Parts: sequence; structure tokens; C-alpha cells
Amino acid sequence: MRTPPPLAYRLLLGQALRAHRERAGLDAGDVAKELGWYARKVAFVEGGHRVLALTETERLAELYSLSPPERDHVLMLAAEARRRDRETRPVAVWAQAYVAVEAAATRLRVFYEELIPGFIQSERYARAVLSTAVIPAAGGIDSAVAKRLARAAHVMGENAPQVILVLGEAALHRRVGGTGGLRQQLDTLRHFAQLDHVTLKVLPFDAGAHAPIGTSFTLLDVGDPSATFAFTETMVDGEWHDSATYTQHFAVAFERVFAAALTPAKSESLLAGRIRELEE
Repeated sequence: MRTPPPLAYRLLLGQALRAHRERAGLDAGDVAKELGWYARKVAFVEGGHRVLALTETERLAELYSLSPPERDHVLMLAAEARRRDRETRPVAVWAQAYVAVEAAATRLRVFYEELIPGFIQSERYARAVLSTAVIPAAGGIDSAVAKRLARAAHVMGENAPQVILVLGEAALHRRVGGTGGLRQQLDTLRHFAQLDHVTLKVLPFDAGAHAPIGTSFTLLDVGDPSATFAFTETMVDGEWHDSATYTQHFAVAFERVFAAALTPAKSESLLAGRIRELEE
């Protein structure tokens, strides 16, 4: 099993500390004043951008009046966050954060309208996508492709997270990597859909308008107790939401497209039909 990187734990710790602070009725200024921090440090910590020393974590646990189990959980997250990350990551900072949380997730709920998501892209498909990026991969395309294939191995291997994937029908038609590239990708997708921990549904064209139309997003459930992150990606960056107010909106949108999509059996039949068409 791949150990989640420290960045994932920094993000989880930040989310937990924000929730505990808000429950305690404190704002960031109150915390900074109490601990003698500069004003923006609280935001950096809660955003996963700073590593906390043990004594700092213990002071926050005391300030927020955490119960013993809550304190133990926060101290565990902080200890994992302090581990040295020896892996080099030739991707943007925002993408590093996504990949880190994806590696730690116990469940992924994913809606993609026109594209196969990165964690299940085949080599040829991934190469075609990455070669069109307006911001070139920092470590080169070969390295970036290898990273995507490693992510695919994670979600298809042992101890993989549960994956619930809803794809727009357009993703089965856009010929990324040419006809051969799309056919190879759909073969990979069909194999993926047959795994026990995977549910694949296709949202057909005739489903019409839907809540997240024009938007692709991923909901990531991490940890025990579970914390939920919502992530959307644009052409040049990505955006995180970890507040329950926002993640609930994404969860409702996902439930609606999941209900509107074809059943897994009908989705598999549609997928098989597209593969046959590409073979003709």
C-alpha cells in the first residue's frame, strides 16, 4: 500500500484545526494573539502550507479544548505531516496537493463531462492530454505521464479507494490520442469498471441539462473520521473546497448526476459498443 505523502496530512490537519477553531468560537486573530503568531500564520496552517512543531500542536489542542480522542487525532496528523517527503513531484503546487489527497483517500466520487480523469488515463491518452497543456509539465511529459500511470496503478491495485465515477457520454467520443488512443483508453476504462471497488455510470447525451453542466469535479473522502474535500481543475490551476457548506453542494450535484446516469450494466453496454465502433 502506498503511504500517503506528508502534504496530504498537512491538508487534513489544517481542515481539522479550522473546524475545531470555529467550534471554539475563535477567529484567526484570536488564535494568533493567544499563541504569539504573526497574523497570517493561522491561515497558512489551516491551508496546509505550514508544518507545526509538536509544542505548537499541543498548544492549539489546549486552546481549542479538544477531548482526548480529538487531541490524539490532531497529534497523529501533525506527526505524519512532519515526515520528510523524499519524492520529487514534477507538477504544479496545486496539483501536488490534489495527488497527495488522492493517494490518501478512502473514497473518490468523480464527475467528468468530456475527459477521462487523470487517475485512470492510459499512456497514450495521458500523453496526448499533457502535450496540449498551455503550461508545460515542469519535469517533462515523460515524467508527468509516468506519474499518471502510477496513480492508475494505485486506484486499480490492492488497498485502492472506492471509486464512483460518472462520465459524460462525450468522454467516450472525444478522440484524444486519435482513434487508436481512444480505443486503448476505453479498453482500460472497461477493465477498470469491472473491478469490485469501482462503480462506473455514463450520463447520456439525452439526459439533457444537469446540475454540474460544464463542470468536472472530484469529491475525496479521507481519513477516519472521514473528511471530505471537493476539487475542481481549470486549464491553469485547481481549486479546493473543504468547508462543509461547499462540499455539500458538490455532493448534492453528484447525487443528481449519479441518479440521472445509466445503470452500471447499461453503461458497460454503451462502453462496449463504442469500443466496437472504434475497431471497425
